[in-house]
Amino acid sequence: MKKQDNESLIQELTKRLDWYIMEASDEEFDADEVQTLMKLLDNLKTEEDNVEDEVPVEQMPISPLTGAKETESKMLLTIDYRQRLMDLDSQIQKMREQETDSNVYSIKTSAETELKMWEGELNTIYNALLELLPQEDAARLAAEQQEWLKTRETKAAENTGKSGGSVERIGYAATLASLTRDRAYELAGRYEQANGLPAPVEEETTDAVSGQ
Repeated sequence: MKKQDNESLIQELTKRLDWYIMEASDEEFDADEVQTLMKLLDNLKTEEDNVEDEVPVEQMPISPLTGAKETESKMLLTIDYRQRLMDLDSQIQKMREQETDSNVYSIKTSAETELKMWEGELNTIYNALLELLPQEDAARLAAEQQEWLKTRETKAAENTGKSGGSVERIGYAATLASLTRDRAYELAGRYEQANGLPAPVEEETTDAVSGQ
């Protein structure tokens, strides 16, 4: 895809996403489409960044060992997942500020939407980290993730009780979203470590998602 076409598509998708966040009513809001739009935008922006960062083969240094061009460096571009998570935090905050209805159904829908968004980012980072790690470490991470999923469900159930009422279901979804967000940031940090990136300055981020 040409860069100009790519930019036009990004603008079109961004406009559509902004409409859902800023203007759509509860009936018009489609959480699945919002998630799809976010993924498409991420893919397009990553593709655009890769094109800009790509170094021409003829400009790459020649390896003193093999005498060949070091083309692998083009393929190992590190994605800033932490920034993506911070952007999602900001996007969710905007959604909350635009929320006008305070009924139980609306709040529950918002909590479930946020959960889907965080799960989408978590899965993306988790898969990227799996590909980056050696086989044994990747296997340990897969087992760890399965255990985390069980623990997440248990904690959410413990924090919201067992009555099954509307308020409890809202709290359950909100707790799942909060735990998923924390896990996404944790794996983003491990992705950075695996790429040899410096650890970022610690910031207080928990309150940003627990303000239901």
